[in-house]
Amino acid sequence: MTRRLAIRDAVVAALNAGRPADVPEASTRRFVPGDPLDCARLAVFMAEEPVEGVGGPRGPIVRRQLSMAVQALAVSEEPDDLDDLVEPMLAWAVRALAAATFGGLAHEVVEQRTTWETARVGDRYAVAATLYLAVPYQSARADLTRAH
Repeated sequence: MTRRLAIRDAVVAALNAGRPADVPEASTRRFVPGDPLDCARLAVFMAEEPVEGVGGPRGPIVRRQLSMAVQALAVSEEPDDLDDLVEPMLAWAVRALAAATFGGLAHEVVEQRTTWETARVGDRYAVAATLYLAVPYQSARADLTRAH
């Protein structure tokens, strides 16, 4: 398994460990527009990853800045409820991941930003609130399974 996938899976595990009752189980299942959305969901996925070589362009180590997305999804009959429905999920994600290093896989987890998108889905309203996290780590240039 690559270090990137190990970090993603560690984020999911951290979100599911001791989660409050009003926070759904996190998974790697992305929401795809058009998919049915009938209950609150929490999804974790990778957004982007800039890299920087250590020791020049051919150095053996690469610093990576993985941008992870934690997406809280909810539906409601009333558009006024949408922010209230995703806020507990976002608050939990910030708390659960604030001091994480995932057993040394990552250097730290840094909150970057949160975005909100709303849509009408049939006769209901949906919101996707996405928390973006920077997760710096390093890997061997030619082997994503190794730190160096």
